[in-house]
Formats: sequence, C-alpha cells, structure tokens
Amino acid sequence: MAAIRTLAEEDAKRPNRERERLVRERTRIVNRMKSCLVSSVFGTSSRRCAKHRSGSKRCRPRRGCRFRQTHFSSFVEDMARLRFVMDQIKQVEEARAQRLEQARKIVH
Repeated sequence: MAAIRTLAEEDAKRPNRERERLVRERTRIVNRMKSCLVSSVFGTSSRRCAKHRSGSKRCRPRRGCRFRQTHFSSFVEDMARLRFVMDQIKQVEEARAQRLEQARKIVH
C-alpha cells in the first residue's frame, strides 16, 4: 500500500517541482538558441551539422554567414524568454532560502 501524503506534504514539494520545471524550460530554450545559431551558420540540413560535429572537412560554414531575419527574431524572443525564466528560477530559489532560514529560526 502507498502512503497518502497530506496537503502540507504536497505543498512542501511544490517549490521543488516548480524549480525543476523551470530548469527544464531553461534547457529547452538554450538548446533552441543553439540550434538557431547552428542552422544559420551551416544551413538547415541536419546532415551537414552532423558532418561538422564528426569533424568532416567537407562541411564548412556558409560564406558571409548572417542571421536570417526569421532566425534573428526567434533568437531575440528566446533571449527574452530565457531572461524571464532565469528570473523566475532566482525567485523560487530565494523563496526557498527564506523558508529554510525561517525553519532554522523556529528550531533554534
């Protein structure tokens, strides 16, 4: 049989779950930004990117590499999202630190 958690126990786990969700979101955004950079430099073909990662000399960056407007706008949006998510992570961690400090004061 599984023990049924109380509402207080579930509420205590909520900040950790929120932080985990935000960290996964941050990782997703960073990976998307990296993908945007790679595709703008080497083109959209994943085969070309795979050749580049394997050290093939055939795959070279396109000449005059410049961000396409669509890549640039999505990159800027992702930077804003990343900044927002990182601020949220910081807030969750600060709230957690305050709760721990309050718990220490109660114990002592």
